[in-house]
Amino acid sequence: MHKLSLLGLSFVMTACLTAKTNTLEDEETNTESSFATIYDIQTGAIAEGETVTIENTVVTSMLTGDEEGFFIQDEGGGEWTGIYVFVGQAGGGIAPLIGDKLTITGSVSEFYDSTQLVISSAENLVVTGDATPVPTTVTSVDDWEAYEGCLISLEDQTVSSDVNSYGEADLSFGIPMDNTFFNFETCFDASYSSITGIVTYSFEEYKINPRSQEDLMGGEEGECAGSFATVAEVQSGSFENRTVTFENVVVTEAESNFDEYSVFWIQDQGAGEWSGLYVFVRENTAAEITVNRGDVVTLTGMIEERYDQTQLVLNDASDFTMNSAEGDITSVSLSSAPSDWENYEGVLITLENAVIGSGG
Repeated sequence: MHKLSLLGLSFVMTACLTAKTNTLEDEETNTESSFATIYDIQTGAIAEGETVTIENTVVTSMLTGDEEGFFIQDEGGGEWTGIYVFVGQAGGGIAPLIGDKLTITGSVSEFYDSTQLVISSAENLVVTGDATPVPTTVTSVDDWEAYEGCLISLEDQTVSSDVNSYGEADLSFGIPMDNTFFNFETCFDASYSSITGIVTYSFEEYKINPRSQEDLMGGEEGECAGSFATVAEVQSGSFENRTVTFENVVVTEAESNFDEYSVFWIQDQGAGEWSGLYVFVRENTAAEITVNRGDVVTLTGMIEERYDQTQLVLNDASDFTMNSAEGDITSVSLSSAPSDWENYEGVLITLENAVIGSGG
């Protein structure tokens, strides 16, 4: 047997467990721990804070991106058999290998509505052999909580969005694919014969996290270059979480004196309903992009909905091209209130015969 060394993170799941009669003593804290399975913990027989020992559990992931933890699973897999191990309190440097079979002792904890096993010392984790982690093939789900922390596979998946600024992409199964372990490359309409990964819960959403490119099987490229569109097509259509390129649009207003980001508005030349859009430029790019009213530009970015407002998010200066500084700015004249103001979100308008007053 050899000992594992550790590092740290923090996730969680939903815990509880059935204690068995055999007990052993935690050498460091001098507290008794109960033998249990992960299934016992996740299905509700042990109180939060209780110390448990799990034998013959299998490592299903490498350390997460922030190196604070990893995932383990009961042999054979299935519902309620996976859990996150937080090693941040143990010190040292742990480097678990996928397929290591462990005896592990830790306390059950809830962290932001996710269950985890917290390790207090490297002495509480011993490698006893090796085994092949078994992913559970999931074809339908009533409650994702049963798979939290589990290694699963989804077959015949199509990507229904581009990768957003948080490293996530939506899948046809109805769950996002996230980059906890590596930054995958994919795009709208890409398809895979199967996607394998660990299910996590964060920000009130369950996500599947492939561990490497090998977990993305049979991939076929989608529209990775981004779609060319007009602002009106985007504003009146369904482009959320898609990468879009706008050619030769006009800047109608700019505010670029922010310390952390800059914003401006663009419009299709000629204006009209649905023709205006808000552009958000991220901090790492804001200093490299300067625009003024009347600039004609070409932009590529992700379409996102934030606080019920459609916007283009610009992540890199290479996605911005200045074409001209002599564009014609056209406003839409309105002599009365439209039936739906949403058609004019982001559009430069002129109100005719408007009266300013209290209305009282």
